[in-house]
Amino acid sequence: MRDARGRASLPDRAAVGCRAAVLAAGALVAAGAGLLLPGTDAHRAAAQAPPAPVNNVLPLLAADLPIFGQFVNYLGVGSDRESAVGHAANRDFDFVVYDLEHTPFDVPRLTEYLQWLLDRRAIAEAGLTATKTVLVRMPVNAREMNEWVTKNVLDTGVHGLVFPHTETAEQALHAVRAMRYPQAPGAADAEPAGIRGSSPAIAARYWGLTTGEYLQRADIWRLDPQGSLIPIFIIENRTGVENARDIARALAERGIGAILWAGSGDMRVSYAGDQAALAAGLDRVIAAAREFGLPAGINGTAGLEERYAQGVRMFVSIGVGGQPPTPEQRRAVGR
Repeated sequence: MRDARGRASLPDRAAVGCRAAVLAAGALVAAGAGLLLPGTDAHRAAAQAPPAPVNNVLPLLAADLPIFGQFVNYLGVGSDRESAVGHAANRDFDFVVYDLEHTPFDVPRLTEYLQWLLDRRAIAEAGLTATKTVLVRMPVNAREMNEWVTKNVLDTGVHGLVFPHTETAEQALHAVRAMRYPQAPGAADAEPAGIRGSSPAIAARYWGLTTGEYLQRADIWRLDPQGSLIPIFIIENRTGVENARDIARALAERGIGAILWAGSGDMRVSYAGDQAALAAGLDRVIAAAREFGLPAGINGTAGLEERYAQGVRMFVSIGVGGQPPTPEQRRAVGR
């Protein structure tokens, strides 16, 4: 079915976006059972299907569908082992955002959380696609142009980084470089040149890959055909809003699959509580993302259908009272 713009309908797009993941996961399970005999359907599927995704939100974003997540380690939502087990079992959220911006910089605690988040039985039954996507809100702002914290957090095995207070295209591109390993000379996707140091053993184990496979797949979504990392840039002050189009353009022109998150909390402070200016700023960030073909993100699920129509594809619930979308809201946007 096609909509008025000639695109596949939302349910059809969801099916298309998830089909490759299902085929790849089936092939992975078959391999574990010793069923990939030459000439069989499973063998042909394994040969033709892309690798099973290690970042579960990517098929949804590729199908132009919304993703829903919640902050953890923040405002009453815990990161202890019991909380992690509960988050893994919660199918209302596709991903979690582990906060390190407003909590102590404790990488060992993040690492422990990641291990308890794994549901080994689900992974054994469904393959790598059973692992919930983990994004980390960084303790450093994009404007700090930091590298070592980016490397340190990525080496735990998380699937994406959220950079607060992104104000310029230069800052965004530097963050992308810090997330990438150096590319082979002459590679089609050699730019922006990667500067991430290599110590992939822990992250590779968390992703269920060899270190060689991790080095191939720990690249930026869209920029690399196998890229599984998402850079997310929170635009949340006057300077960032003024430069939102430049930031979106710079990312899109280089084929970088990033999300622009219109951050209402600090943006409200930046505009000294002026609600009209805040609303205009949020709309301006979302419009910039949409103009250049990037998903936009926003806090909460209020006005979900309207925000989805504007181009928002990432909705993040905040705090112990933060709620996932209702079943009616999910159906309205194809989820």
